[in-house]
Amino acid sequence: EREIFKVVKYFIGRTDWDKRVTAMLSPRAEYFYGSEILRRDFYSNSWTQKANDTKIFLSTIQVNIFKGLETVLASAVILKELGQFKFKWIIAGISDDDEVVELFEKKVGKKFSDYNIVLNGRVKASELIRIQLDADIFIHPSHIDNSPNSICEAMLLGMPVIATYTGGTGSLLIEKQEGILIQDGDPYSMAGAISELIHNPGYAVQLGQNARASAIKRHNPDEIVKNLLSIYSKIISNPA
Repeated sequence: EREIFKVVKYFIGRTDWDKRVTAMLSPRAEYFYGSEILRRDFYSNSWTQKANDTKIFLSTIQVNIFKGLETVLASAVILKELGQFKFKWIIAGISDDDEVVELFEKKVGKKFSDYNIVLNGRVKASELIRIQLDADIFIHPSHIDNSPNSICEAMLLGMPVIATYTGGTGSLLIEKQEGILIQDGDPYSMAGAISELIHNPGYAVQLGQNARASAIKRHNPDEIVKNLLSIYSKIISNPA
């Protein structure tokens, strides 16, 4: 990748993080901002707060060691032992038999199944949306990311979002206005942010509404196409 960066003249990115990294790896290149069109169904659905006796949290996590699955487990342990409210934490993208499950259970010394965590495996977009609309909070625990679609889609639905402040996530939502950003790898911070939203439902709703307004503007398909055509036009007309 370093060799590729050396020869590429133009980059299209979406966050302060990827812009800064690009400036260091390819200082002579020109950088353009370009947002991303998301999956269609996320534009036509919107989240509303539910009166769930058992609070439902959702995380979408890929099968690798960098997505914060162990932070989820450690946070769930804290919340269950504190016992302030009942909850179920659904993990989409991870199955019971994935190797990372055993790896992180050994690391934390606890089992996911003992702490109300449901490993739901891979789900289709329609099923994922159904789960999101029924959930109370979307939680993104990743250790590294640029502009994860999972956060953008949750914002587009109008969900309250908690995310680790890592990579480009700080460019996606404004802290305490459109969601909550927490320290990476800190289960106490994650558990505390969850508790904060559960005990302040009006605040959670306001965060979701602000997030949706921001995401609708950022992911407007017509504006994205117009911007990309403008970028391509500038690149093509550049004699260099």
